[in-house]
Amino acid sequence: EVNDIPVVLDWAIGNVSCQEARERADCICGSDSDCIHSTFGTGYRCNCSQGYRGNPYLPSGCQDIDECEELNNNPCQSGYRCINTPGNYTCDCPPGHDSIEVIKDGEIKYECKRIY
Repeated sequence: EVNDIPVVLDWAIGNVSCQEARERADCICGSDSDCIHSTFGTGYRCNCSQGYRGNPYLPSGCQDIDECEELNNNPCQSGYRCINTPGNYTCDCPPGHDSIEVIKDGEIKYECKRIY
């Protein structure tokens, strides 16, 4: 008994390039998305920009990924706080601390040290 059938779709929108599509009012890629040239023939597709996920074909379909809230995946090293920014994040020392350079194992690293 077959319940699922895998399907691979390779499709493109229109008969125009990304550059032509972006110059037209009817470009279907939403905000925070990138236009991708079709790999077969003419046309284009849309992908959410790096740091975003969702449906790139809706006007506001790509939403910022909050890297700081991803479970078990805090991108900042220990002692730093993660600050989400649109499409990215930064790592900063908590209030009352400064980031200083230290050399460990021959590499420059950064640590948060309390300000006295």
